[in-house]
Amino acid sequence: MEGLSGFVSTGYIIRYTHQKVQVIVTDVMVVVDKLKGVIEMVKKQEIKKSNEASSLGIAGFVVSIIAFLSIMAPFVGLVLGVVGLILNHYQTKIKETKLVVAGNIISIIAIVINILLTIGALLSATI
Repeated sequence: MEGLSGFVSTGYIIRYTHQKVQVIVTDVMVVVDKLKGVIEMVKKQEIKKSNEASSLGIAGFVVSIIAFLSIMAPFVGLVLGVVGLILNHYQTKIKETKLVVAGNIISIIAIVINILLTIGALLSATI
């Protein structure tokens, strides 16, 4: 009888262990499903973020071009040039693109020319 009781207890332990393993596997599968959902949410956020980022870059580029075209309006071109630089700066933090680099160059040129023309206008007005 002693041998039989050892066998029964071993069988019980095996069944108990098997049940626990099944519970653990089920828990792991639930966690994996939840992680899949989180990964999908992150992917959607990245797509949304990249769309926002490209919109910011386009806006910065357009404002930079308008700043360059409005050079003859003393403070308008200067303000728009600074706004273009700010928009391009935020775009650069997310992802730098060729459009951002072009927008930065155009904004800097517009700001420098606008400052020089404003200084020239002020000097000629005082003379």
